[in-house]
Amino acid sequence: MIDAWIDKSSYRVGEELQIFLDFSSNEDLLEGRANINAQIFRIKKERNQLADAFGYLYERVEDAITIKRTIPDSCKEGLYLVEGLKLISADGQGQPYPFTPRDLTKLFFWVSADQKLELSASELTEKINQLDAERANYNNAVIATEAAMDVTESARYKVLIFGVGCLIHTSQNVEGYALHPLGRGFSYKHMLDAVNTYTASKYEIRLPEEERIGISFSNATPLFVIDFANVKAINQDDAENHCLRESEKIFTILAYDRDQRPNSFAIVSFDPTTRDGWQRFHFPGYRGNLIPDFNPTSPAETLDRLLPKLDTSPWLDLIMRLYADARSEENYNYMCLKFWAILEMISEERVKDKKIALTSPNGNKIRDYGGKIVTTEKKLGRVYKYAFDLKIPPTQMNSGKLIFETYLDATAHPSYDGQTKIVSL
Repeated sequence: MIDAWIDKSSYRVGEELQIFLDFSSNEDLLEGRANINAQIFRIKKERNQLADAFGYLYERVEDAITIKRTIPDSCKEGLYLVEGLKLISADGQGQPYPFTPRDLTKLFFWVSADQKLELSASELTEKINQLDAERANYNNAVIATEAAMDVTESARYKVLIFGVGCLIHTSQNVEGYALHPLGRGFSYKHMLDAVNTYTASKYEIRLPEEERIGISFSNATPLFVIDFANVKAINQDDAENHCLRESEKIFTILAYDRDQRPNSFAIVSFDPTTRDGWQRFHFPGYRGNLIPDFNPTSPAETLDRLLPKLDTSPWLDLIMRLYADARSEENYNYMCLKFWAILEMISEERVKDKKIALTSPNGNKIRDYGGKIVTTEKKLGRVYKYAFDLKIPPTQMNSGKLIFETYLDATAHPSYDGQTKIVSL
């Protein structure tokens, strides 16, 4: 432990902050080092906000060093913390020494907008305690599900959504929840076991577990958790489903910020009073065909038929890749949007004439809601022209009570009656 202190409890903009570190019990840390890096954070109820970062050629007197920094004009009134202290070698070649929270006591100070106001040590402690309480309320803010908003009886839950595939370096606090990195990734041992099961039985070969591969696989699958601290819901399922929907939106924003969209792999929820808990694990999940083809060699024949075409046609390769991605999409709305984008791409390629007037199967010209004849000038018209050319029949539910409306007059559909719901496309 390094003794550390700041010369005053409060400062004004333009004043000189002085930090003192006593290395009497760890004087060897200063050997070969002459610089120190430091960061200053403003403490807000939401989170710590970086206010200043600097390097300093410190002044040394025996086993103690002094760090000086003028409070910059950008610092607004509030509570501040000195963190991120790191000793740097004199020549820049040696290993730096970063201080951990166990090395130093926390170095707080107050920046005052009032030129005459100075805080005592006890007043600074009051400010720290006040912000701690505000942050606790912020982190534990109630998140209510839609179902729980309109009922008198509800319960409280803590819900943890565990995610994989996004590297988060430090904890991130948001009102009502927080994201925490787990500092590890998945193990590849289970996959290695599957590989060895085959290679041992087929070729009498067993592959050893390699630390290098394990580290690479762990680094490539960074794990984190979204901790929803105080969820108001009518039951555990309601709490979990609400947080899952929220996490999907969080994952989308993380993809925007971190360039890769993570996925959830586990959910843990529990009653904070009784500690009764539930767990669910999300596996990669197979949602494709379960029943084998009548022809047992169908997959091989499909590969024979399509692989040469993909090798010679980048266009077909693109369309099939987009189609495969759309089929794998779990959100039904996004799946339909991806399918429609594929139809637009294909119809753009297949329907070159932009002046074709669309006709219904009975030969009548198709008109839009303004009475104009619909042509292939716009993408929508080209998609319908392509679909009509394929002789795709109109789609309706078996109940006959739901009709998907195209340019055809849905009320003329043979199964239409006053109870039929028309869904416009």
